Amino acid sequence: MRIIPDVIRAQNLLGVYPDDNARVAACTMVDRKISLILVVGTEGQLVGIVTERDLTRCFAVQGVDPEKTTARDVMTPSPDTLSPNDSARGAL
Repeated sequence: MRIIPDVIRAQNLLGVYPDDNARVAACTMVDRKISLILVVGTEGQLVGIVTERDLTRCFAVQGVDPEKTTARDVMTPSPDTLSPNDSARGAL
């Protein structure tokens, strides 16, 4: 049975801190051509993710100011995660 490292190769993970400006997260995503960025705590633990959908909802629909908004304000908290030993079937 294939496990997660068999399906997903090593990647450079990008993250922002919860108190970072939401515009920083958005600009990093645009610059790197990615649709999601990790939100990590001071000790490197995953606390949430910011997705294109999160940004669209907050900036375009709700009209919040990205300069006055933090990653914490727009993130999806506590996302589901997988360990490297989880099966590819389990990921589906």
